Amino acid sequence: GLRAVEVAQSDIDRYLEIIEMRVEGRCTGARWMLESLAGMKGKGRTSERMAALTAGMVKRQRSGKSCHEWEPARLEEAGGLKFNYTLVDQFMTTDLFTVHEDELVDLAAFLMDRKQIRHVLVEDHNHKLVGIVSYRSLVRLLAQRGLQDAGSSVPVKDIMEANPITITPETLSVDAIQLMREKRVSALPVIKNEKLVGVITEMDFLDLASDLLSERLQVKEDSGE
Repeated sequence: GLRAVEVAQSDIDRYLEIIEMRVEGRCTGARWMLESLAGMKGKGRTSERMAALTAGMVKRQRSGKSCHEWEPARLEEAGGLKFNYTLVDQFMTTDLFTVHEDELVDLAAFLMDRKQIRHVLVEDHNHKLVGIVSYRSLVRLLAQRGLQDAGSSVPVKDIMEANPITITPETLSVDAIQLMREKRVSALPVIKNEKLVGVITEMDFLDLASDLLSERLQVKEDSGE
């Protein structure tokens, strides 16, 4: 068919050979991405894995080789902590669980237990952030009212921290850490254009500190120190 429309034989050989090799190797660009992500499973955060995938793709495209010849992308290609944790929006939690201010505390407690989280964000009827409930608030309520009464008839607005301190996605990670220290808070909701888009908690920074420590120790080990 290509010869019938007078395509040069060299072009026919080049492009059909690539297709042939992809078929034999059962590898396409999509397959390469899926296999690369599978190889990075359990490593880093989603944003870091996606950055590694993009960086790896660009690097391999520049080599001039077809995707069936590419090695899988590696997490190290994301650039490390400096390139992936500088801003809050690079690693904030975006899978959010919220409650309404008039709902019972029982619901907030249920979400914390089921989702293994320590903070639940509170919205009003217009879906605007109005507060935050922490596990400490629940413990305080339990201590004050006892096991039988705690949460069974208490609305969220009675124990939430109203008008919590917020940050934007563009906030520097170091500034967020400093703000949490100064204000003695364990979570910072992230707001963009007056809408709730994420949350940063002390656990996120604990994970970050763990990654940083592991990276530093590995560098020292590799250097023989």
